[in-house]
Amino acid sequence: MNLLNPQLFNKIVPSFLRGGLTVTGRITLWYLILSVAPILAIGTLAYQNSRASLEREIINKLNAVADNKTYIIKNWFNNNLQDTQNLASNLAVRDLLSPTFRIVYPDLTSKTEEERGQRVKALITALQETNTSYVDVMIADNQGKILSSSSKILGQEGKNLREIGLTKLGPEKVSVSSVFDSPIAQQPVFMIAASVYDNQGNVVGYTVVEGDLRPIHRLLEERSGLGETGEVVIVDRDLRMLTQSRFSDESTVLKKVPGNHPIQQGLQGNKGELFFRDYRNVPVLGAFRPLAVMDGVLIAKTDEAEGFSPIAKLRNTILIIIVLTMALASWVVIWVARVTTRPIREAEALEKLRADFTAMIIHDLRSPLTALLSAVAILEDGLAGPLSQEQKEWLGKIDSGAHNLLNLVNEFLDLSKLEEGRVELVKEEVDLKQLIQNSLDHYLVLAQGKKISLKSSVDPSLSSISVDPRRLDQVFANLLSNAIKFTRESGEIEVGASQENGIETKVWVKDNGVGIPDREVADLFQKYRQTTSGKDAQQKGTGLGLAGC
Repeated sequence: MNLLNPQLFNKIVPSFLRGGLTVTGRITLWYLILSVAPILAIGTLAYQNSRASLEREIINKLNAVADNKTYIIKNWFNNNLQDTQNLASNLAVRDLLSPTFRIVYPDLTSKTEEERGQRVKALITALQETNTSYVDVMIADNQGKILSSSSKILGQEGKNLREIGLTKLGPEKVSVSSVFDSPIAQQPVFMIAASVYDNQGNVVGYTVVEGDLRPIHRLLEERSGLGETGEVVIVDRDLRMLTQSRFSDESTVLKKVPGNHPIQQGLQGNKGELFFRDYRNVPVLGAFRPLAVMDGVLIAKTDEAEGFSPIAKLRNTILIIIVLTMALASWVVIWVARVTTRPIREAEALEKLRADFTAMIIHDLRSPLTALLSAVAILEDGLAGPLSQEQKEWLGKIDSGAHNLLNLVNEFLDLSKLEEGRVELVKEEVDLKQLIQNSLDHYLVLAQGKKISLKSSVDPSLSSISVDPRRLDQVFANLLSNAIKFTRESGEIEVGASQENGIETKVWVKDNGVGIPDREVADLFQKYRQTTSGKDAQQKGTGLGLAGC
């Protein structure tokens, strides 16, 4: 790849970056692009891979916490269910509630009602003492009237289950109430009821366990692996939070929370992990699990700001590494560019010295040439006295030679301005057909001297164009002079113009001269370069005319 190729350079590098760049600056910029691009690509790829790995680690941790807590809560609830069912199948309970049981199994029954009541009281009291999360253990008849209660403090004997919060009673084997705020127990509780059946399968009563949420709260307060902002919450179907928020000093149990996508998905029996906003309206990442035993959803979550803090630290570390690497690469690139472009810079300095010297010589030549032409004009006009015919001929030769030398000096000057970019175009609307005709008229006498025919071929529909007429006339002059010089006698030269694509104007100078070999076309507009046909011609050129076109 040619790094100095202007077209490729202009396509890749924005114009505001390449303005005024030297060759050294250009090579330095290329080296920087080629060295910094891989660094940025590798840094970005490393960050993305590390971020994906850290995200997966955070998600795996939340999933593990959610699975663990859900498993423990389900087991705890299943134990409560099992206690209630075991109590419902206990012989003492069936003896109390089922007359047919006493008829079928007379040997297993108590002799008096008082004895039956004492046996059941002892049974349920022992069960409550072995499980501190039980607020009360009750036995009720098939109408819901509480016949026996383990808690003396609550005094719920004689009341109906519906009065104390268990509104759903039926033939189901086991039923679980939603969590509610018990005015008697003065705390949030839930109830598990198991049906007691007689020998014919009829419901004769219920065993009921009333429990509190302290074991669940203690379990969820253990937040290992969740950091400073992580927590596990449970939300039921009524969008009530069944756990205490770690961010509030007030009780949040049974407080309504806004519904969100994880809650909806969990209540539908789905599990997964999502980014969402929690009940505080804070962005979090959470893993959710359905919790059917509580008719709710469990969510293990952590704030994005904390959860992704390792990613932010990683990003900053990678950025620092990239910046330091780029700084080192830039220093190396600048040093390499200066070393590799030293010959170019020396050549540029030499070229500038040559250009300055040429400009000085041109300036020093123009002044005496102008004075010489003025003196010749005075002598030719006879202002200094009469001249013989021979003197006039010599003055004509001097005038012609001086004009040729002045034209050569002007060509040097114009070419020097072009190379330095100091040529300013003064555009105006110009009749191109008239401009071409004026150029042909100027060279008509010279062409007639070689019996060369000059023709104009301009598209009649061509309107005026916006150009610098002086510069365009100069181009025509160079091309016509060159064409006449290298066209044999009785030849033909044509200057024409036509409209291209409706927006461009095509102008040409065509002749049937000696021609140019294909291998030399690339060097045609290089200064001081002449083609083989030009060197063999009778009239020698300087090799500057076409360089200024």
